[in-house]
Amino acid sequence: SVNAYSSLKQKIFWWAVKVGKEYSKRFRSNQHVGLGLKIKLKLARALVFKKFVKMTGGELLFFISGGASMPEELAKFYGAVGLMIIEGYGLTETSPVTNMNDPLNVTFGTVGPPIPGTEEKIAPDGEILVQGPQVFQGYLNKPDKTREVLEENGWFHTGDLGEFDEDGNLKIIGRKKEIFVLSTGKKVPPIMVEDLAAMVQFIQQLVLTGDGRKYVTALVTPNFSYLAEHVRREMPGIASQMPEFEEADESEIETFLYQPEIYQLFQDDIDTINSNVDPFAQVKKFEIIPHELSEETGDLTPSLKFKRRNIAEHYKDKITRMYAIDTSVELSDDGIQITD
Repeated sequence: SVNAYSSLKQKIFWWAVKVGKEYSKRFRSNQHVGLGLKIKLKLARALVFKKFVKMTGGELLFFISGGASMPEELAKFYGAVGLMIIEGYGLTETSPVTNMNDPLNVTFGTVGPPIPGTEEKIAPDGEILVQGPQVFQGYLNKPDKTREVLEENGWFHTGDLGEFDEDGNLKIIGRKKEIFVLSTGKKVPPIMVEDLAAMVQFIQQLVLTGDGRKYVTALVTPNFSYLAEHVRREMPGIASQMPEFEEADESEIETFLYQPEIYQLFQDDIDTINSNVDPFAQVKKFEIIPHELSEETGDLTPSLKFKRRNIAEHYKDKITRMYAIDTSVELSDDGIQITD
């Protein structure tokens, strides 16, 4: 963790990342790279990036990512370091690839254009439709289920929502069945907000709730190792109160996490996330879960996707609290009543 190093080393690290991002941006868009930036990049590689590259063997050209969305900021970070991640897209029913970024022309935040021989379009409701030789012929002995997703003319309904940019690259917005609608009528694709947890410090996992409600809330899990390092280094006054996260019981951990100074760290992360999304999709309240969501807790699938129904059931008390009515101020026929 960068937080484990001295303030000077942290500054050098983030300076190097900034230089790498600027170089990557200019190189990919065929912009002029001046001598000054080239010198800075050489220094950044010597001081920081060579350590990352060495960990992968030193000869890796790029990674290929699929199966789940790649947070854009995370992809930009690795691109800055010199470890390009090529994101693609597809489903089991499409054998399984339909889109792939060009290694020499990566567009971060997208899964690239359709591969040769593949056609795609966006349905009126935003769903991605695919047609091509790799699309399956149907589910074995399940004609009704096949008709639900496969049109007679060969167009396959992916169940994912997306949009194309001006260059024809596909951007995945989220699963159609996971989109929830606020009581105001606004539609919120949770994955677009949840992926932003990758750009903050103290939140490890972020799960949005709010279907049928007036506003969006979230359940968060801590990045326990990062939090522990930060408290020991930056908050010595309460470091002695911090439990051993791997050994302490959850009630003790939760008590510590809800201390005002610690809670504010998570609030700052939420504020950062909110600054990157539309106002209606911003997280208005959040609750902290004192353990990581996992397959063992019944909250993740084997491919590490959220089991939203399970999460809603397991943490329903926390969710209920976030939508509890504030009874300290009530309206009555006699006007506003202030209660204890």
